Amino acid sequence: MFIPMSYREKDRPSMEISFPSKLADSTAIGLPLVIDGPEYCTAVRWARQNPGVAEVVTSQDVDYLTAAIFRLQDRAYRYRLAAKALSRGMQYFARERAVRLLYAKLNASQFLDVGRFRDERKTKPPAACHLAGENAGIDASRLRACQASPGANMSQATKTAPLARANSS
Repeated sequence: MFIPMSYREKDRPSMEISFPSKLADSTAIGLPLVIDGPEYCTAVRWARQNPGVAEVVTSQDVDYLTAAIFRLQDRAYRYRLAAKALSRGMQYFARERAVRLLYAKLNASQFLDVGRFRDERKTKPPAACHLAGENAGIDASRLRACQASPGANMSQATKTAPLARANSS
């Protein structure tokens, strides 16, 4: 999969902060990657931090891109790149990781700390907690137990609850 990033100076702010979604999609299905962009762009920085995930070209000279494509003619090399990309994609972009990060952030918020909300306001936990738990595939009985216990928080539901998709695959 070819992932081009802009070399234009006027695009630099965007290239420094935007991350191409096709990179995450391509790693999810294990495609060998060719990332073409300046050193400061997010895709190149990610590839540098994860050696072996992509053929990286950081020069606008067409000879460098040609050489990268030529190296991809080697089947074994393509498979190694694809396997490493798939592995890193599962590590960084998997649904389960996104859910864990979401709940870590929600848990850090005083408003969505289920136990604190219940104790301090003497009312039901916000509906957002319940809906977020269901959408994330968290076992509903564990989520209810978490909401019912004073001092409980969302991380208790996520630590013990298996994710629905993880069990179905």
